[in-house]
Amino acid sequence: PVVYCFEEPDNGAHLSALALPRHAALTARQAPDFLGCCVAIETTGTRDAFAATLYSADASTPAAVPLRAIPYGLWANRGEGEMRIWLRET
Repeated sequence: PVVYCFEEPDNGAHLSALALPRHAALTARQAPDFLGCCVAIETTGTRDAFAATLYSADASTPAAVPLRAIPYGLWANRGEGEMRIWLRET
């Protein structure tokens, strides 16, 4: 089995704010721009608008965002940043 992960260079900071819809369509694509070529998984998820704040009295409206996952064995090759394997389900 191949484990995939979400990295900050592809998905931005505050990865804990990301969520993936239960029935999201996943697309496997060659990524020639990444380490000579690997298969990345692309989909559309959501990002919580208040990810960078600790507390808020307002309700958050998640925004749709493109997501990209790469093979776990290839992470940490593009500088320092966050990495997550599991995302919340919406």
